[in-house]
Amino acid sequence: MTKNNWQTRCPGCFEHKGSLSVCPHCAYDENERRSPLILPPRTLLQGQFRIGRMLGKIGGFGITYLAWDEKLETRVAIKEYLPRDLAGRESGQSQIVPHSREEESPFRDGLKKFIQEARTLALMDHNNIVRVRHFFEENGTGYLVMDYYEGVTLGAYVKQKGGKLSEKLAVDILILVLDGLREVHRHHFLHRDVKPQNIYLTTDGRIILLDFGAARQAVTARTRSLSVVYTPGYAPYEQYLSRGNQGPWTDIYGAAATLYFMVVGKAPPEAQERVLKDSIEYPKTLSTRLHKALVPALAVKTQDRPQTVAQWQQMLWGKPSSKLIPQPAQNQAPKMKWFWGVALLIFMSVPVGLLNKPELADQVREAEERMAELDKKPGKVFRDRLKDGSLGPEMVWIPAGRFRMGDIQGGGESNEKPVHSVSVNGFAMERYEVTVGEFRRFVNATGYKTTAEKKNSCYSYSQGWKYVEGANWRSPGFSQADTEPVVCVSWHDATAYAKWLSEQTGQQYRLPTEAQWEYVARAGTETKYWWGNEIGKNKANCDNDSCGDRFKYTAPVGSFAPNPFGIYDTVGNVWEWVQDIYSSDYYSSSISSDPSGPSTGSRRVFRSGGWFISASLCRAAIRRYDSPGARYGSIGFRLLLKSP
Repeated sequence: MTKNNWQTRCPGCFEHKGSLSVCPHCAYDENERRSPLILPPRTLLQGQFRIGRMLGKIGGFGITYLAWDEKLETRVAIKEYLPRDLAGRESGQSQIVPHSREEESPFRDGLKKFIQEARTLALMDHNNIVRVRHFFEENGTGYLVMDYYEGVTLGAYVKQKGGKLSEKLAVDILILVLDGLREVHRHHFLHRDVKPQNIYLTTDGRIILLDFGAARQAVTARTRSLSVVYTPGYAPYEQYLSRGNQGPWTDIYGAAATLYFMVVGKAPPEAQERVLKDSIEYPKTLSTRLHKALVPALAVKTQDRPQTVAQWQQMLWGKPSSKLIPQPAQNQAPKMKWFWGVALLIFMSVPVGLLNKPELADQVREAEERMAELDKKPGKVFRDRLKDGSLGPEMVWIPAGRFRMGDIQGGGESNEKPVHSVSVNGFAMERYEVTVGEFRRFVNATGYKTTAEKKNSCYSYSQGWKYVEGANWRSPGFSQADTEPVVCVSWHDATAYAKWLSEQTGQQYRLPTEAQWEYVARAGTETKYWWGNEIGKNKANCDNDSCGDRFKYTAPVGSFAPNPFGIYDTVGNVWEWVQDIYSSDYYSSSISSDPSGPSTGSRRVFRSGGWFISASLCRAAIRRYDSPGARYGSIGFRLLLKSP
């Protein structure tokens, strides 16, 4: 988007709408009356974020907006700190001003807490917690910039399914919510408002816990009567008390009440009522396991409940297992979009009218149909559970098939010839390259030392490519976030990670063969790249002169579109180790069914191309090799899971 066309862009979706007042893409009406508290559409913050429509309703502590990041060219959500009891803004003004001198001190205290908790929450890299991208102060207040997703609330999803979910589906959903809660508790936060309206099902298959109340509780404790914050039916008795004994068991009660709602069709009785006479009823249709897990988790007394989320997960789940995540359907028009927040982010409730819209019913109905077919359909996304109850990497089932392997287009290198037909059996491939965060979990659990750490060097980018003393996966010569692919890992490191993951899950994880890797990278195509023979602009992370992407080094995994199999970053970003031993003429003698490479040799293959490589070397057919102990600031890996 260019600076001179903002007036023709819709603040509701940032699509081009010309001079129309009602957007043809999302039906946003610019002529609707709006509160003077809301920033005017198209306001620019920090010289980077263009404000759009408000998401949900104005909360007691802030306003959340859809926004456009002009630098990254993507939609984000921005939360503005605005506790209405303490401060406000006049119509047409951007500045936030406390109502009086008495309100100024608690407003500043709350703003300070808002920023402090933003820093902490930004450190949480978890699949079930929204990512905080940035935070800043402007207009006399603070702002959080977060990822924006599409999807539906759990409350809406259950309503459209007839008011109840199957026991199996309900537990599957809640287990993922609990994974997010465990991460929150690990950072010494409490949620304090776990309920169906604060759980979100995204269109890409994630379950997200929204509206964290830790900061809200801390801020309101200094103000008036707002320090007691709860939702009847989902709040335990201690939340009704200004000095109640709150801890992880408090969130466990809310989670258990949510599970009760999913399988029973209504919330449990209010905790205050249960103190005098416990009238909660458990249907006789509940399984023995679920009944034994719900009763203690919904206990009125805190000491009678499980004291940690991990303890309650074990009661619910028993043993680790792979579970499917329900995915609200995509590509419906108009798209239903909501966003959740963190820290002081107050839940933006979905208007009741929206729940009755035909397109939302279509979303849920299509999601159910897709879920019913997923077990027998390639492309299913699933995750195995580790021994500690946490989730493994996102895996995608790849169908069996046959393809032509090698330099189909011509003009490639000699080791890509001859082109030959290969068939492969079905398997699962990691959706993303293994990230720094995932590798850190492995290292923290095992104390593993990588080859680069043992050798005290990695061939890295630091004023030119060279072996850099002290460089390793933690510090490869450039800054990396936990969401970026791990580098400076050898073939030995990758196989050690695969062995650990296999032991943790009881499944057979390993590096893919060359044939399996290229089959996935081509995804049914015979062009240089899965989208065609021209690299185009901003389609992959490789040398900027030829790819035109915005990343100088590695990009967060999933920053570009997935291929037809649903796999990300098969072009560029980092080279990926594969299982095979290298031989320059292996294609001449390769078997045609699931080849596994030569049986002898001293070098191992890596594929894909990297962030500094020209587009011509990021083709699906490209092959490179080095010793299994080689460690580069441009080589990572992803794993394969054998079909049972």
